[in-house]
Amino acid sequence: MRIVIVGTSCAGKTTLGRDLGARLDHPYTDLDDLHWNPGWIETPFELFSQKVQAVTSQEKWIISGNYSKVRDHVWTHATHLIWLNYSFPVVMTRALKRTFKRSLTGELICNGNTETLSKAFLSKDSILWWVIKTYKRRKREIASTLKSGKYQHLKVVEVQKREKQFDIMKLTNT
Repeated sequence: MRIVIVGTSCAGKTTLGRDLGARLDHPYTDLDDLHWNPGWIETPFELFSQKVQAVTSQEKWIISGNYSKVRDHVWTHATHLIWLNYSFPVVMTRALKRTFKRSLTGELICNGNTETLSKAFLSKDSILWWVIKTYKRRKREIASTLKSGKYQHLKVVEVQKREKQFDIMKLTNT
C-alpha cells in the first residue's frame, strides 16, 4: 500500500502516520519534515519536489500532509487516502493541547524546530491562527478534489469521529 493521510492542520495526521507505519511495516514520511528546515526555513520547491519524488518512488509508503504544490504527484502515486475530517472543536482542542505541550517541553519538531507560546499567541505565523484561517478552506479543498474524479484510483477512507486506534480493515474494505 501507498497511503496518503490528509486533513486540516492539527487533525492528527502525523500521529496516525507514525502508528500505521509501525503497524503495517511501511516507511512513514511527514511532508512537514521535507518542507521545513531548521529555523523554520522553507525548502525550495525544486528540492522539496525531489524529496517527495524519492519517497513516492518506493514500493510502499505512508505520507501525511496537505501541500498542494505536491498533491498531484503524491495522490497520483498513492493507492489509499485517509481523510481525517474532524469537526472544528476537535481540531482546535488538539491544536491548543499540542501547542501548549510542545511549547512547555521544548519538543523538537520538523528538523529541530520548536513551538513557543509567544509564537503561538503573539505572531502572525501562529499555528493556532493557521488552524482558524485554513480549517474551512482545507475541508472544501479536499472534498472538491476528491469529487473531481481525477483520483478515482484511490481507495478513500474518511474518518469523522476520533478512534483510539485506526482500524486497518478500513483500508482493505474500501
